[in-house]
Amino acid sequence: MKYRFALFLSITAVVFSMIAICLSWNGFGFNGIDVVGIVIGVSGLIVTVTIGWQIYNAVQMNEFVKDIDKRMDYKINNYEHTVNALLIQLFTINNLHNKNLFTEAIDGYINAIEEALKGSKQDVIDGILHSILEIKPVHEEKECEKKFNVLLYKGKREHYISVLKNIRSKDAKAVEEFIASVKEQGE
Repeated sequence: MKYRFALFLSITAVVFSMIAICLSWNGFGFNGIDVVGIVIGVSGLIVTVTIGWQIYNAVQMNEFVKDIDKRMDYKINNYEHTVNALLIQLFTINNLHNKNLFTEAIDGYINAIEEALKGSKQDVIDGILHSILEIKPVHEEKECEKKFNVLLYKGKREHYISVLKNIRSKDAKAVEEFIASVKEQGE
């Protein structure tokens, strides 16, 4: 709609400038050079070009602003997912350290990874993977495993591993092996 209006305005400006040129030359009789007529004609042409240039700049600026708006939306969306992942990780760390809920911690960390994968910050994912690997020594030590009961939620192992396969990191493979070695509830 705006482009049609701009095109209409440009065509109208060209038509009016041509009419001004024609009127200034005494009906095309050209009996002599009328300096005022030439000045008016040239001025009309300059005004036409200037109006056309301004319309072109307005359209270009509109496209530029739309492009910036799209990029900002993308960045805001990325940061939103990153912040959500960090909050999930923070609550998970809190539950792990205050209540020793290892099963909930592993599930929470995987949920945080899923949220972080929607964003684009690899360092957040690496931090979460590192947090999961901190549970591994507790699982491997038999005394601690009996005391703290490091298990996975029943039926979640395959989901956890499928999430980890989406990560390009050296720690992802170690976490995947760790998840494969942990028993599920009820086993």
